[in-house]
Amino acid sequence: MNRVAVFVLVGAVLLLDVTLPWPQSWNPTASAQNMCPSTGQPNVPCDFGVNCFGGCCLSSGLCPSFSCTANFANFDIRNDANTTCSGNCLEEIECRPFLPDCSSIQHNEVCIGTVVCTTANCGGKHAGDICLTAGTVIKVCSGLGE
Repeated sequence: MNRVAVFVLVGAVLLLDVTLPWPQSWNPTASAQNMCPSTGQPNVPCDFGVNCFGGCCLSSGLCPSFSCTANFANFDIRNDANTTCSGNCLEEIECRPFLPDCSSIQHNEVCIGTVVCTTANCGGKHAGDICLTAGTVIKVCSGLGE
């Protein structure tokens, strides 16, 4: 008889869990109202504020804009000059997104990643530098954290 009571209790709890709405603050699957960056525009939603790096959300891999200066204003990057990778650079580096499928999942979105060298020259960049990718275009945000 105890087993039947346990099964009934578990079934009732599961039924209530599925049918009753969770308060936003209790729901573990609801996205938090955190934004990266926390102030200013543009920004992107993020699960936790501590997952923000500059203006980008590390857990989603998304950034609000395709600009090193806009996303990383706190790092004293003065302008976006020479950040766009073109020509030989595109053959010598890749931008490996923090979220591996970011660029294929998030069409027309900006993804944050790190530079991976495919040649010894590395397009004049450094392996491990922060990069932004939007489709096939890459910007390398050198000097962050130095």
